[in-house]
Amino acid sequence: MLELTHILEHFLIELCDLLAVLVEIWGTILLIIVLLKEVVRIFKYKFIFSEIAEDPRFGRGLSSVIEIYMASELLKSITSTSVSSLLTVGLLVILRVFMTYALHWEGSHKKGNGLEVSFSGKEEIEEK
Repeated sequence: MLELTHILEHFLIELCDLLAVLVEIWGTILLIIVLLKEVVRIFKYKFIFSEIAEDPRFGRGLSSVIEIYMASELLKSITSTSVSSLLTVGLLVILRVFMTYALHWEGSHKKGNGLEVSFSGKEEIEEK
């Protein structure tokens, strides 16, 4: 019975590590897509950064990427066995939560094209 418990524990640790790597790959692919879209927008607006800055899509994309990486860190924390690795994961999660909040806050204060981004990430049409 003890042997079966060790086998299941090893299997779950390996599964969580694999899922964490897959989620990190997903986040990296999404980050590349967000960056490529932003480069295309820069060329589309012919380097007029005042118009580019009014569009909150880049910030929302980065927020999504940060949340995906945070999910990966939480998966890693499931399998960590030392206190120092748990502290590292905890600090990374706090840092990413702060960065996500800052990006949402920045997006909520930008108004462009009659749209305002709220903290929930939903677009609301302003009545003029």
